[in-house]
Amino acid sequence: PLYLIVGLLPGGRRLVHWLRTGTPMLGRLWIWSGHHEFASALRGLVSQGVVLDESLSCTAASLSDRNLARAARIVAQKCENGALLSQAMGESIHFDRALTGLVAWGEANDALPEALRQVTEMYEKEIELQTILLRRILPPLLFITVAVTVLIFTVMLFVPLIDLINNLSG
Repeated sequence: PLYLIVGLLPGGRRLVHWLRTGTPMLGRLWIWSGHHEFASALRGLVSQGVVLDESLSCTAASLSDRNLARAARIVAQKCENGALLSQAMGESIHFDRALTGLVAWGEANDALPEALRQVTEMYEKEIELQTILLRRILPPLLFITVAVTVLIFTVMLFVPLIDLINNLSG
């Protein structure tokens, strides 16, 4: 609920995106998931022979991350004006440098669908490794958080009791 309320405030969407992508472990997972979605959709369209400009526009329309979709639309406009895909992606802060590098390799070797396939596989592995890490780290962190919370509440309950006992005995 708080997430939705903050998203409705002026400038709230930017704050929500910043919090979502800036969270230490979950942020990378969110970014890699968006890049995987971008590369997978673009690869499907390019490998079917759809023109790159149209492929980028359709990919941008299908992305769930609105900031990445906006960046993809900007890249599509630059490509329509004659820029290379890798060059247009390299000018944006929203695209990972590994993604841009593999796209540049694909353009140079006339193998863009193959490069995008490698990108999707790379991000699948990154997402899997990050998920494994989260599965191993989150349970101990949650245990420590619960233990500290219980300890704080216990101390908060006993401090007034101790003060009452001291006031009654003194």
